[in-house]
Amino acid sequence: MKLIFTFLFLEVKYDKTVKSVIQLYGNPNSNYPLKRTKFVTEINGKHIDVFVVNEADEGWKNSEIFYNYLLSNPLALEEYRKLKESLSGKSMKEYYRGKIEFINEILAKKPPAGLAE
Repeated sequence: MKLIFTFLFLEVKYDKTVKSVIQLYGNPNSNYPLKRTKFVTEINGKHIDVFVVNEADEGWKNSEIFYNYLLSNPLALEEYRKLKESLSGKSMKEYYRGKIEFINEILAKKPPAGLAE
């Protein structure tokens, strides 16, 4: 089982929060200053990803638009599922390239968050 927790903060609290989380989980697994920081831990045999995210970051905003688009468009969600399935077994670079191309096509449409096409 894998658990994912995401904590959103504005830039003014971001660095302070990252420092606090370091005290709990040690050094981050990845860090994009003032954008997002990822921590990985395991508790009672459960893998846990903890993200500290700057909610004003453009990347976060785009991920929310994409997520909401998929929630409101079952056909696009199924297409995304099939794409990810077809990329299974490919190199990490090919897998992410395929996903990013799909995501960018959706974002290029500039759908309003939460609204169907």
